[in-house]
Amino acid sequence: LVAQGYQGIEITCRMAGDAPFVTDEGNFILDLHMGQIADAKALASAINQIPGVVENGLFIDICSAVVVGNADGSVRMELKSGADTEVRQMMGDTNENLFSDIES
Repeated sequence: LVAQGYQGIEITCRMAGDAPFVTDEGNFILDLHMGQIADAKALASAINQIPGVVENGLFIDICSAVVVGNADGSVRMELKSGADTEVRQMMGDTNENLFSDIES
């Protein structure tokens, strides 16, 4: 990853209380904190070439839209095509906020 230009990467083992989290397949999850990602495809490829890596959390070319819920109840959808971002209030006029428990 250093060859890709990433410096100061912080790696932490995902925990479940005091013990490492173990997946259904018996694997550990390592979280990489590396700041801004310059080239997600190249990074995913580099991570997948590391011996012992089963999968990574970069979801490259598998969806056509990302839906983000905001604390105010609005929803932002970003389309892969580059089309305009849509903003909608999902709960209509009920004033019910799906995301009221999320801290801003």
